Amino acid sequence: MSDPRELLQESLSRNEELKQRIESLSCERNERDKEIEALREQISDLLRRLYGRKAERFENPNQLDLLKELGWSPSPEAEETRETEKVEYTRKRPEKPGAKPLPEHLPRIVEGVDPSEEERTCVCCSKEMERVGEVVTEELDIVPEQLRVKQYVQGQYRCRECMNRNLTRPLPPRPIKRGRPSPSLLAHIVVSKYVDHLPLNRQEQIFKRQGVNLARSTMDEWLGRLSELLLPILQAMKRRLVSGSFVQIDETPIEALDRRLKGKTKRCYLWSYGTPRGELVYDVTTSRAGRHPREILEGFSGLAQTDGYVGYNELFASSGVEHLACMAHIRRKFFESKHALPERTEEILDLIRQLYGIEAEAREAALSAEERLELRREKARPAFESLRERIEALSPIPTPKSKIGKACQYALGQWPAMSRYLEVAEAEIDNNACERSIRPAVIGRKNFLFLGSAEAGGQRASVFYSLTQSAKRMGQNPFEYLRDVIERVVTAVPERLDQLTPLGWRQAEKPTATSAR
Repeated sequence: MSDPRELLQESLSRNEELKQRIESLSCERNERDKEIEALREQISDLLRRLYGRKAERFENPNQLDLLKELGWSPSPEAEETRETEKVEYTRKRPEKPGAKPLPEHLPRIVEGVDPSEEERTCVCCSKEMERVGEVVTEELDIVPEQLRVKQYVQGQYRCRECMNRNLTRPLPPRPIKRGRPSPSLLAHIVVSKYVDHLPLNRQEQIFKRQGVNLARSTMDEWLGRLSELLLPILQAMKRRLVSGSFVQIDETPIEALDRRLKGKTKRCYLWSYGTPRGELVYDVTTSRAGRHPREILEGFSGLAQTDGYVGYNELFASSGVEHLACMAHIRRKFFESKHALPERTEEILDLIRQLYGIEAEAREAALSAEERLELRREKARPAFESLRERIEALSPIPTPKSKIGKACQYALGQWPAMSRYLEVAEAEIDNNACERSIRPAVIGRKNFLFLGSAEAGGQRASVFYSLTQSAKRMGQNPFEYLRDVIERVVTAVPERLDQLTPLGWRQAEKPTATSAR
């Protein structure tokens, strides 16, 4: 007969093994539940991307609760007749399409449409009718682009007595020596490629339809020489950017030819630096390392607004540069994960909407930087603190690997840098202005697919994107700006390069001859 103590000890050991097995199975089940939850979120996110709305528009499903808080409540009679009530109202009739007049600045070509002499004879009394009025009908017409040849005729002079000295006035300075493009043609090629996203091969086809054989290799060579000519203007824009106290940064991948592998491309990055209403400076690099923005912004001291990419930490580690986060990235992550906990995420999105409403109020009132800062301290700070409390209360609920868990971690990790916008007058709530400056390059790369190379093609993209997109932001016509600058940069002295930047060109008085053209 077995000893009872041995049986008891064996039972306790078996019980301990079972407990460990139960804990192990429970842990495995929890991990599988997390994996299933993550896969469901991925499926839901993919379905939303395929069939859902792309805009991050806020809609409060409980909008009637706002009226109830003010004391309003629907009457029983209204509840009973709500489904059968007939609503009548009046509204202003919308304007018909095409009712707006054509722009006044367009030239008018008047073409008379009068009856013939026979038609002007009255059928009743056979007398000639008199003109008593007119009806003017306008239609929009277009004259296709016209190429022309500009000739410089140099008169040659010689003294009849000496016959040993010829006099010929030299040609005016030209942007491309030993080349035949005028400043207007060069500006047209640049704007067509870097603003209208027409690759050189398509421009070659367009020129061919007009009877001009202009090879893409020739245009590519012209753009290379022109970028070197305009490079000092970009350097002047960089110096102005570094001398400021606030900058926004964003980047996007772009392909470039790899010289080591013929016919192959490699991933490069196009960086955008600028201020919300100022000039834009672009740069192309072969990697996404943080040393690139640090080199571009060498000597800069102030706030740099970026997303949460860790590569920017090298920039913020340098002295004098502080990080300002982007509220749009925080909002986007909660918007993409709101299906997990709809009620809680709607509260967070509502508070973010209030912060953007305060910014819109400041813009509509055209407040100065200091007045906007005071408005933020008075109205935005309470909502900002409430937003942080809601996120902190939500963060322990979801799993860390879920989308909403990652949204909470991202928001709380960016919070110290995000709060800086409440303390600095020129700071913005988000980095959207810089992100919008990246869009032209994103559209362009879908057309030209890749840059010529990271070195030569990257420099051209940096120069031409910086000048054309800055001119657009300054409210100028990029073609008119480039045409005038290309004509003047040939004889410009370094001390006056600031006048040829988009900001300096807008502020300076344009030459009357150029304006007349």
